[in-house]
Amino acid sequence: MTLKSPAGALWFYRLMTQNPGIKNDLVNWFVRNITAPNIMRVDTPGFVTVRQNYRGEIINQRNVFFSEMQLAGFESALVEEFGEEGKKIAYSIGKNFGYAYCHCFSVPQLGIDDEGKIKDFISFFSAFMGVTWGEFLDLKYDLKAKAVELGLGDHIVCRRNGLGYMFSSGDIAGGWQYIMRDDTVEGVQTECIGRGDKCCKVICAPAGYIEQKGHQAISVAARAQFEVDSTYLEMNRPRPLQYSKASIKELIAANFFKFENNQLTFHDDRYCFTGIELLYILEQFAKDDERIGRILFKTAFDQGEGMAKEEKSNDCSTFITDILSAIGFGDTLISRAGGDFQVQTNYFPYLATYGKIDYFYFRGLLSGLLSGFSGKKTELKNFRTDVSNGYLKLELY
Repeated sequence: MTLKSPAGALWFYRLMTQNPGIKNDLVNWFVRNITAPNIMRVDTPGFVTVRQNYRGEIINQRNVFFSEMQLAGFESALVEEFGEEGKKIAYSIGKNFGYAYCHCFSVPQLGIDDEGKIKDFISFFSAFMGVTWGEFLDLKYDLKAKAVELGLGDHIVCRRNGLGYMFSSGDIAGGWQYIMRDDTVEGVQTECIGRGDKCCKVICAPAGYIEQKGHQAISVAARAQFEVDSTYLEMNRPRPLQYSKASIKELIAANFFKFENNQLTFHDDRYCFTGIELLYILEQFAKDDERIGRILFKTAFDQGEGMAKEEKSNDCSTFITDILSAIGFGDTLISRAGGDFQVQTNYFPYLATYGKIDYFYFRGLLSGLLSGFSGKKTELKNFRTDVSNGYLKLELY
């Protein structure tokens, strides 16, 4: 096999082969179809991108790495704060994310594309996600019934809290609703490793089908979508950084992040590859309800503070800049004015709704990082945005 990107291919090959539960044909598929042609780029400082959509169009779809502990803590806090409504909020976030990501990725749809393309995409999805979010132990579907049933191993987030509304039933249901073009499609997680089961099982189908199977699903119709237009392409175009040269690939080589057992970790916290659609949908929910905003800020703060306390021996501004660059948040400069911290991030992930959110997650993450390093609680409560230079600049203070 001739590889166009041998270093990147070897990196992912080592990751996959460390987990004997993943078959060699899946490893080879990932190297051949994703790493070798540079479809997924994790070697560009400040940017984590998927270079092409499913139809082969160049889009440089922007992605970031989220902390699994933060996402699990956020979901758990929603349920604790809102009760049953919190489950619905978490499910709605996940479902809208799955729907929006499929829209940006130009996934084939029933009634528009032929069924062969949909079947091909399902194979692509199960392989791709099977080596980034966990194993797909079993997958069966019926396009006439608009139903899919999945068995998942070591799946992200729900293994931590036993809930699974965002990252098991929710996001998969959102994607399946998009593919089936049916607003009645819902998802339900019937088994979960985080609840003591041997694996996670999810059913996505029209609500009536799920009820016939003896399960009750939350009812939410996903609506979120963002356009990958010329503005998106320009705003998210990878550019050379001024303050950092760090990518995930380089930080693994430097032993900051680790690959073990098919997981990317930083001090035992797993990091999850997601589209920036999730970031913006989280922010939209936080904007609409101040209680969700507080939860999002606090869980991001806890993530940042924990990272900083583990790395107290490192230089604050260098460490923060490099970590944020590696996980896809652009180019960050930390400075002080009158004793107060100020943060400027160039090339922050852009979507068209950038002016309608309050950046709870990023403010919380930076506040926690700065607090952990300085030993003094810092909260970045204010922000400014600027897109006049053809990219999103975010200032926090």
